[in-house]
Amino acid sequence: MRSKGAYSIFDSARLIIVMVALAVSTTVLLGGCAGLTEADVLALFEEKADLFVGPAGEQGEQGDQGPAGLQGPQGSPGEAELGAPGAPGQNGVDGDRGDDGEPGEQGEQGLQGEQGQQGPQGDQGEPGQDAATFIVASEAELRTAIDSLAPEGGRIVVRAGTYTLTRSIDIARDNVIIEGEGSGTYFRMGDGQYDPCFVLGEPTPAEPTITHRNITLRRMRIDGNRLGNPDSELSNEPGRGHLRNNCVTIRRCVDTSLEDVILESARSGGVVTEKGCENILISRVTAFDHHFDGIACYVTTRSFIVDCTARDNQYSGLSCDLGFRDNIVADCFFINNGLNVSVPGVLHPGVFWRDATGNLLANSRLSGNMGDGIFVADGDPPGNLPTSENQFVDNFYTDNGRDGFWQAGRNSENNVLHGGIFKGNARNAINEEFPGTAPLIKYDVTMLP
Repeated sequence: MRSKGAYSIFDSARLIIVMVALAVSTTVLLGGCAGLTEADVLALFEEKADLFVGPAGEQGEQGDQGPAGLQGPQGSPGEAELGAPGAPGQNGVDGDRGDDGEPGEQGEQGLQGEQGQQGPQGDQGEPGQDAATFIVASEAELRTAIDSLAPEGGRIVVRAGTYTLTRSIDIARDNVIIEGEGSGTYFRMGDGQYDPCFVLGEPTPAEPTITHRNITLRRMRIDGNRLGNPDSELSNEPGRGHLRNNCVTIRRCVDTSLEDVILESARSGGVVTEKGCENILISRVTAFDHHFDGIACYVTTRSFIVDCTARDNQYSGLSCDLGFRDNIVADCFFINNGLNVSVPGVLHPGVFWRDATGNLLANSRLSGNMGDGIFVADGDPPGNLPTSENQFVDNFYTDNGRDGFWQAGRNSENNVLHGGIFKGNARNAINEEFPGTAPLIKYDVTMLP
């Protein structure tokens, strides 16, 4: 016995048939009253349902499953629980490099490293030309350039070539450089001209009153042409008879230099400083075949003669006289001088040193000269000035025709011969003419047979 309300699908079909029949009967009974609504009919069917339900039959076989109904609305999401982390995966392939970022700020400068060794000097470049530089290629251009220099001075470059001079080149200006292109720049005094080739400072008057400064003459060859001017050493130019046919005469100059110059064959001397010169540099100069001295310094103080060669001159290689004070002569060669032996008994030394005080002669070679290697003497009367307080250090006095070192001054004091080598001198290694009154102080001298 099934309970109330438990209907099968067949019950439902049967119910529908009964309900239709009831509806028809009712409609007839009521005389077709159309006042009942659909809701009234359905309520009446529900009330009278038991009247139409008979006993349930046997359950039939289950029919085929009908099609699935529409999906219902999605339920609310449940709470998720976090699972355990998985194992790390393998590294992926590197991506392309990104663009460079902006440079960062510069860091602080590090400490300066040690200075490296100096590299070899490069070849000298071609001389340039600016407002204070002239480049000349003739005697006339050179004279014009000197006259055209601004008051503050300038530089003149003389191209290689032969320049035969008609009179001296006078440089009575301050802050002037005259520079050749080496021995290819060749100056030669013309025949019958007895002027100096160059005068640095005032050429006139005989006693200059103006001091000139910062004059440089360098990198050239200068020939006094003594064979073309054999009659006199004095200038034959009007008003210039006090000048002599030297290659270079430096008169009353300060801070002036003669460098890398060849001086040859003057009727007087190679280079002469005179009339009150100070701080003169004579460097890398070769002076030879002059009628008198290769290098001569008179009334000259605090100057330098270094790395020079004076050879094969008729008189001395170096002559220092008339107030030679506080100068340095170093690293020089005075060899084979004194070739003029025309006066019997007069032999000219490699170095003539008189009226000279407080000087240094060092590390030089005085060899093969016809007279002494060096002759040291007092000044002439009436001054008769002593030659004192000089030092002669580590020189070579070899193979000279008389003494290696002769000190002849009666009033000379405190001259020091320190070191040095003596060999092969014809008369004496050292000759002191007045050892009692003017002794020569000697240290560590080496005598070789």
